[in-house]
Amino acid sequence: MRQFIYKLIANVSNGLNKKNHAKKTIPSSSSLQQILWKPDQSYYEYDNVNHYSFHSSKFIQSTFTKEGERFIKMNPPHTMMQQKLKDILTGFFGMRHVDAASLLQINKMFVLDSITLLNLLKIQDDDDNQTNKTTMSTVNNNKNNINNSKTSSSSIKFNTVLDVGAGDGYVTQVAYYPLFKNIEVTEASAGCIESLKNNPFITNVHFETSLKKFNINDKKMNTIDLISMLNVLDRCDKPLTMLKDAHACLQNSNGKLIIALTYPHRPFVVEKDVLKAEQAETFDKLDIQTTFEEFIDKTIEHLNDLNFNVNAFSRVPYICVGSENQNDDPYSCLSCALFVCSVK
Repeated sequence: MRQFIYKLIANVSNGLNKKNHAKKTIPSSSSLQQILWKPDQSYYEYDNVNHYSFHSSKFIQSTFTKEGERFIKMNPPHTMMQQKLKDILTGFFGMRHVDAASLLQINKMFVLDSITLLNLLKIQDDDDNQTNKTTMSTVNNNKNNINNSKTSSSSIKFNTVLDVGAGDGYVTQVAYYPLFKNIEVTEASAGCIESLKNNPFITNVHFETSLKKFNINDKKMNTIDLISMLNVLDRCDKPLTMLKDAHACLQNSNGKLIIALTYPHRPFVVEKDVLKAEQAETFDKLDIQTTFEEFIDKTIEHLNDLNFNVNAFSRVPYICVGSENQNDDPYSCLSCALFVCSVK
């Protein structure tokens, strides 16, 4: 009976999503529609003038991409009715907020797409006029189907990505599907698991809170090109163990690790049925909140201590869709640091 009610509520919310999107879409004689909102440029800035650091040369400038614009167009702020449906699920039915949002397809988030990823990996994408050029051998030592350095994202195919904490799968799809043949995902939210299982672009879904089942003896890990942890390390109970396990997974494949961390660093554990304010393991160097640039330096120190080399980093906004009834911005943003790492 409860599952029937959940499905009914989800159908109502999906109908509201379609109606809301149609209402917010602006007719235009051109192929491009007006963008109603975009993040402030400060969410992409890194001060390498007033802040001297040995790591500054590794900074890669990111921008608000076409995929970011598409996210805003396709995800208008949710309605008051959808918020009331979420309140019913979290209040009367005791559902967790992340599960309710996933079921209702609201509060969607955006932090990375394939264009930004290629930029960080220093591979040129002709479609977005990127300037960095390299061959796949610069990214990893696996042989992949790339014959020259000037390659469009539509023709690039890495082997496998393991996206840890994939959420509802939206970022997984826009960031990794254009580039990877196989997409493995893990998630600790029961509500998000259902969304991931229904996503045709995802190869396998694992209901896991750690990487213990993925180890160097697993033949799949020998073909992995990338492990992704986007806003996961500040939401899991043992982030240091998670990184150590990722290091073990990448030893044989010589793949990369991409990490997203929000700034300021304010960890809160969300794992299956576990909700708590303090992690069992902490990044002690991040306890003192300073500038974004110092936050980058301290994070790189932690990653070096865990035997990772940071190849590149960038700054992007972590965008979350809000409500059309909010008095402030209908989209909320957090500063987010992206790191691409290789194992020592």
